[in-house]
Amino acid sequence: MPGVITVTLEQSDLLLQQTTWITIVLMNTGRAPLEDMNPRNTEGWPTLQLTDLDSGNVQYFAITKPPRQRHFPENLPPGEKQESRFDLNRLMLIPHPGTFEIRAKAVWDGGEALSDPVKLTVRPIRPFSAHIATMYGSLTPLYFAAWSNAVDPEADEADIILSDIRIRRKTTVTDTITLARAPVGAKPVLSIAPNKPPEAQWVAWREVHKDVPDICFVLHHDGKISDVVRGKITSPGELVPPLMLDPGTPANPLPGATGLLYDSSSDKAPLKVVRLTPKGVAEEPIAATFPNGIMRWISTGYRADLSRRTFIVTQVGPLDMRLSLMPWSATQSPKAIDEIYKWDMKLLGAGLTTTQQNHIRGLFVGEKPGNVAPTYHLLAWVYSDKDKFIAADPIPINLPDDVKVLEAIPRINQNGAPYAILRTDGDVKCYVCRFDGSTEPRPNVPKDPRLPMDILFRAAEMPIMMYTDPKRGFQFVEPF
Repeated sequence: MPGVITVTLEQSDLLLQQTTWITIVLMNTGRAPLEDMNPRNTEGWPTLQLTDLDSGNVQYFAITKPPRQRHFPENLPPGEKQESRFDLNRLMLIPHPGTFEIRAKAVWDGGEALSDPVKLTVRPIRPFSAHIATMYGSLTPLYFAAWSNAVDPEADEADIILSDIRIRRKTTVTDTITLARAPVGAKPVLSIAPNKPPEAQWVAWREVHKDVPDICFVLHHDGKISDVVRGKITSPGELVPPLMLDPGTPANPLPGATGLLYDSSSDKAPLKVVRLTPKGVAEEPIAATFPNGIMRWISTGYRADLSRRTFIVTQVGPLDMRLSLMPWSATQSPKAIDEIYKWDMKLLGAGLTTTQQNHIRGLFVGEKPGNVAPTYHLLAWVYSDKDKFIAADPIPINLPDDVKVLEAIPRINQNGAPYAILRTDGDVKCYVCRFDGSTEPRPNVPKDPRLPMDILFRAAEMPIMMYTDPKRGFQFVEPF
């Protein structure tokens, strides 16, 4: 046989949606050229064959030429080789956990070659407690998800995982990286940059050690993951998503991160600032008086001028929902929290977006009593780059009268168009809601409310539904 083809994998034991490098080498051992190799594929690259060893199902993957591209034959002279190296997730989709074999096949005028198989083991994932954020802080086609991989519900520990999500022609998870081992129930929080490409990325979570809930974190920088750093602090409470990347300095070019800690058991000072550096963690109190009522939501918009605007929703009464603002920055600690608006509704869900123009757009889903059944509304607002607040008119959500919304996941695009995922009771557990209040059931979405769901945006405008399938990992649905 004049052509010999081989396949090697950099790693052969992966998590579902984790990637590795695959190298394919075609060697011409004959005396004549291999002419017109793999004519349907880009640059004559081979085709990959994926065999599911459990079911026997076979799939083929290749980077094919565009339909109308002019064909130029690829030839391989005697004694030479064609070597191709690919990111596995860019080339093929591993459909589910299991054991697989991968072969490479090459064809040319008058011949073909099939490589020996290499075995690939793909282990299952079960995401919980996910924090999903864009890489830049504003809407971009680059997202990350930090989550706890609770595959075994009886285990005391789980892996903290970072997934890289890219919105290209299709939306896919391009890699899944194991960061650390932590107790089951740990809730990882990502850092965001001040509306620009990040210089580093932090992932932090709380972890009880000798009865003290420390803050643990890893630093993702220059393609490398640091060891886990454990920062000892005295305050209880949960980290509030997101962390915010601090600017580097000539003396400390590697940026730290700052976040908020919320302690629901504290009446007087439930909020504190926490600062993370590669050496550890520090905390400082916030002197401002916290708003009255039950805290229902808190999040921060981070702008390019390093200003931070933290928004807090408290439920003062069953139909008394209030929005407060805490301004601060990367160089100035928060000093005051002031109420800026109220709605006569009950909050069911909230979301916030910083636009590329440094406006902060927010969206709530509210509930209020109706004549026959509760009514639901999209409540959009904007806080401009000039620090002006404007609330839009409520948009009624059109749902059947017998459908009750239990929880909402609202998101708003850079132009202010609102969308939401609605978790509901009854036979259909999920509806999507579009910008005009129209809804559509999603009966095929898994019903477990602990599995992460979110809305991403293509080109900062077109919504993509993201949900979790226990057997297939993160899945994406568009059009929304």
